[in-house]
Amino acid sequence: MKHYAIRIQDRNGFERKVSLGDLTVLGRHSQCDVVLSDEMISRSHLRVEYAYGQCWAEDMDSTHGTFQNGVRIKRIMWEPMTVLVLANGAYTLMLVPERIQVSELDMQAILSTAQQLTGDFNLDRLLQKSLDHLLRISDQERGFIMIYDGDNLEILARRNIGSDVSKEMNLSLTSVLHVFDTGEPIWMFDISSSDALKLHNSVVNLQLQTIICLPLTVNNNRIGVVYLDSRCLKPEPLSRSAFETIVGLCAVAIERVRLGEESHRNHMLATIGSITSTIAHDFRNALFLISGHTELLAKLCKDKESHYHIEQIQTSVERLSEMSSEILGFSRTHPIQKTPVNVAEFLCEEIENWQTCAKDNNVILTGSGPQCIACLEKFSFVRVINNLFANSFDSFVDFEVQGRIELTWESTPMEIIIKFIDNGKGIPKKIMKKIFEPFFTFGKENGNGLGMSIVKKIIEEHGGTISVTSEVGHGTTITIHLPNITDATPTINCSNQEELENDSLSVSVGENT
Repeated sequence: MKHYAIRIQDRNGFERKVSLGDLTVLGRHSQCDVVLSDEMISRSHLRVEYAYGQCWAEDMDSTHGTFQNGVRIKRIMWEPMTVLVLANGAYTLMLVPERIQVSELDMQAILSTAQQLTGDFNLDRLLQKSLDHLLRISDQERGFIMIYDGDNLEILARRNIGSDVSKEMNLSLTSVLHVFDTGEPIWMFDISSSDALKLHNSVVNLQLQTIICLPLTVNNNRIGVVYLDSRCLKPEPLSRSAFETIVGLCAVAIERVRLGEESHRNHMLATIGSITSTIAHDFRNALFLISGHTELLAKLCKDKESHYHIEQIQTSVERLSEMSSEILGFSRTHPIQKTPVNVAEFLCEEIENWQTCAKDNNVILTGSGPQCIACLEKFSFVRVINNLFANSFDSFVDFEVQGRIELTWESTPMEIIIKFIDNGKGIPKKIMKKIFEPFFTFGKENGNGLGMSIVKKIIEEHGGTISVTSEVGHGTTITIHLPNITDATPTINCSNQEELENDSLSVSVGENT
C-alpha cells in the first residue's frame, strides 16, 4: 500500500508536512486533525480521505473555497504531486508520497484502529466499521465478519468492493471453519503456491489469489472469524503481528458492545417486569369490581337489549383479564412448582384440544413420539403449547397452502426434544432476532407482543432452551429442549416403568380423522 503526506505552505512561505490518515480534516477549528489558523480558512475547510491506495479531497462548503488549477472543487480524486489552493492562496497543499518505516506504519495502523473503534455502542455499525477498516489496511477486495451465536457462525457484516453487496456472496467456508475450530490463522498471499488450498472447490471456483482469515478472540474465547480475500495478488501491507493485534482490538470492541447490549436488555426487562407487575395487579383489581357489578346488573335487568350490552362488557372484561394474566406471567419472579409429567399423554391431550381449530381452518394437525417423562409445571407449560399452536395457525392467514402442523417429541438420555413444525408463511430473517423480545409483534393485528417472551421465560424456568428456524414461504420449526428426568423419577403414576421407557405413543389426527 502507498502512503502519503500533505506538504502545507502558508502565504508567508512557511512549510510543514503532516502524515495522511484514513480521514484527515483541515480547518481553523481547534479540534480539526490539521489546524490552519489563517482567518480566511473556514472552521472545517477541507476533508481528505485515504482508501484503497487513493486519496480524495472534498471541500466542506467553505466560505472562500478550495481550488485546483484555478477551478473551485467540490470533491475530486487528489493525484500525488498535484496542488490544491485554499482560500485564495492562504495555503498551498501538495500530496506527496511518504516513506515510512514498517514499525512506524504498524503503530499508526494500531493507533488508528483504537481511535476508530472507541465510543461506538451500536453493534451493527461497529461491525461494519471494523470490516471497512480491516479491508482498507489489508488492501483486500472482499470481507466478512462472522460471529458465533451459540449454534453457528453467522455473517453479520460483509463488503464486496466494487460490487453490489446485496447479491449473494460465497466464501471459502472450509477455511473459515478451520480457523474457528482450531484458532490457527490463515495467511495466503499467493494461493498458486499452495497445493492444499488449490484442492478446495470454493477456492478454485472463486479464483482466489489471497486469503486472510483470523479468529476473533477475547480472553481465550473465540467469538467469531474475520475473513478477507482477493482475486489479485496482494503484498502483505503490515507485519502479521500488527495485523493480529488490530483484529484483536476489533474483537474486544465487538465483545464490549455485545455485553453492553445484553446488560442493557436485562436491565430493561427487569424494569419492565417491575412496572408491569404493579400496573397489572391494580388493573385486575379494577376488573374484579367491574365484573362484580356487571353480574349484579345481569340479575337486575330483564330485557334482552340490556343483557346484550352486559354480555359485551363481560366479554371485554374476560379479554382484559387474560391480557393482565399475560403481563403478570411475564413479570413473575417466584419459582415454579414442577412435577413429573407423562409428555406423550400431555401433548396428545393438547393436540386433541386443538383439533376443532384445525378443522375450522382446514389445517392438518398431527403428532407423534415415544413415552417419556419431564418435570413440568403443567399449568404454565400449557401456556407454552397454546402460544406455539396459536402462532402456527396464524402463519396460515392469507397464505394459500394446505396447512400442516406437526408436533413431535423424542427422548434421549439427557433431554427431551419437542418440535413444532408448520408449512406456513415463515418468518423473515431480519425479524428472527426479535421474536423473543417483549412487546414485539409480527403478523398479528391484536397481539400484545408478550407471547414468545413468556414462552422463552417458562422454558428457561424449566431448565430448557428454545430455538427457531424459519424460511419465508416454507414454514417454521420451533425446537424445545428439556432435561430428561426419567431415570431420576422414583414413582410415576401413569404406566409400568419398563413400558414407559420402551413403548411409543403416537397420534395422527387431522383432515382424514
